[in-house]
Amino acid sequence: MARIRTVKPEFWSHETLSALPLATHLLAAALLNYADDEGYFFANPRLVQAACSPIREPACDIQQSIDELAECGYLLLGSMPDGRRI
Repeated sequence: MARIRTVKPEFWSHETLSALPLATHLLAAALLNYADDEGYFFANPRLVQAACSPIREPACDIQQSIDELAECGYLLLGSMPDGRRI
């Protein structure tokens, strides 16, 4: 069965996320769709770009946005045994 991801209205007024650049805030919403059912995703900027915005030029540096989302506590970054970031 296909999964359905929704963004709650509070997401748009979240003070911490709203302090980030708009493109980073939108990427945070897109990552809700990209992540698996447990919330994991490969944090490779090229994979994120391909999954979250495949036909647009990015409006932000994807790696920088991922780092900003981690710094504000929205994401928790880790590494796989092979060194890939998740």
